[in-house]
Amino acid sequence: MPVTRKLVAVVMADVVGYSRLMERDEAGTHARLRELREKLFDPKIAEHGGRIVHTSGDGMLLEFPSATSAMRCAIEVQQQMAARNLEICVASAVLEQVREDLGVEFIDAGEQRVKNISRPIRIFRVAGTHIDRSSAPSVSSAAAEPPPRSIVVVPFRAPVDDVELRSLAGALSDDLARSLADTMRDVHVIPIDASRDRADTAFANYRGKARYLVEGDIRASGEDAVIITRLVDTVLERQMGSDRRAVARASLTSVQEQLVVRLKYAIREQFENAEFRRSSAPLPPNATARELVDRAQALALMTTGEDLAALREARILYDQAIERDPTLAAAWRGRAFVGFSEFVADYKADRAKLIAEMDHDSARAVELDPQDPMAWDARTAALQFQSRFEATLAANDRAQTLDPGHFFFLRGFAYIYAGRAAEALALVEARNAMLARTDFDLDIVNCDAHLHLGNYREAIMHGERSAAAFDTYWNYLNLAAAYAQVGDMVRATAAKDELMRYVPEFTIARFKAKQWSTHSTWVQQTEEHLIAGLRKAGVPE
Repeated sequence: MPVTRKLVAVVMADVVGYSRLMERDEAGTHARLRELREKLFDPKIAEHGGRIVHTSGDGMLLEFPSATSAMRCAIEVQQQMAARNLEICVASAVLEQVREDLGVEFIDAGEQRVKNISRPIRIFRVAGTHIDRSSAPSVSSAAAEPPPRSIVVVPFRAPVDDVELRSLAGALSDDLARSLADTMRDVHVIPIDASRDRADTAFANYRGKARYLVEGDIRASGEDAVIITRLVDTVLERQMGSDRRAVARASLTSVQEQLVVRLKYAIREQFENAEFRRSSAPLPPNATARELVDRAQALALMTTGEDLAALREARILYDQAIERDPTLAAAWRGRAFVGFSEFVADYKADRAKLIAEMDHDSARAVELDPQDPMAWDARTAALQFQSRFEATLAANDRAQTLDPGHFFFLRGFAYIYAGRAAEALALVEARNAMLARTDFDLDIVNCDAHLHLGNYREAIMHGERSAAAFDTYWNYLNLAAAYAQVGDMVRATAAKDELMRYVPEFTIARFKAKQWSTHSTWVQQTEEHLIAGLRKAGVPE
């Protein structure tokens, strides 16, 4: 049967902040969407010759006979909703078809990744300002955007008639803002006036002033108080993440400080994930030192810090950032972390050179900003591979004092390298209790500690879980040894093969030459449990 093809314009529309709206008022959100479809969407789609191909809870897939009719429909819908046209984005191919037909301005939004399309495509978004039809539409090179890495915590909502929860809402939002400002040194945390900035007007008040907005709701649920926080990108008008916690009302006063730590951890994780996605876009011309650092961080984290080509590119970007602004602590600590990752991943690297560079860069970072906990974390990493055990823990203590509730990863390994693997296990247990959930990022610490203590079954359990969540050769290093030590040679061989796929030049001799630690207990545990297991698994000498 011959295939009939036709050229059409496709529109994908969804509701900004749908999850947030459903959390607040599910029935009301459904009712409002039904009303909008009946009175606005469906009639406008028909008016412009379109048809609905597919609908979901918060989205619609539409087909129109031309790009112009699709754009007219979208713009008129937005005008009647009294909303800004920045939800409307088009590909460059569509722009070429409609730019002479419509009285709107198009803003270049750069290359973006789109679902189910392998390569980035250039996107233009419709500006909110309409221009005279007698003048040709122009394409602006940049949109007015808020300062990069800026965030504001707006007053949390709580029931009007619940004095206890309203008091908690005010305290949590204030404490969370203060904690973020104290610990995220390279983030601009914008202060608010709680008497003026109400939660229901905050989005409008801070659009153009803060890139991200943190909002929260506190509700009563039986004997519990439920706290929901969300991170919203004010430019994309999109919720980037959310966190939900239930706390017994009877214990609210006693756990408030711990609750702030948990909320801060969740917001930081959401913020860094959002910034990672944003920073992965191409660098603008004449990038600032801060933009170079953001891009370098994205490169270094893209493959869990074990892609040597990406690490070397990140190092070049950090070099450029330092050249443009030698006082930017984030650039020095970032370059120190690159050295740390190169030390871990590169089995042909010059050990002495890397350690000297890490030592210099981390020392410079803490000198420039002694209140930056991340700088002290970089210092921890630099000292760790010098077997300066007490200095390593002291640097980590400083990082945790400045930012309680973080920096457990390196401390766990610091305990292991100092021959104190049991303390590493206790540390992870305390961390999970503080978060009231399992921190899967620390499964790799648990695996390594259990292996060094000869607890092979426990090492396997945590190693398998870590391998499912964390892409690093270190998982297979430990698993190959642990499987072999319990006689599971099929899995030991498979883990060994994965290790060699990640690090083709890996040998036992090169692992020892790294001198991860000179502590006698670590050396003895490593030889007895790790090295012996690797040999049984068939890892090259």
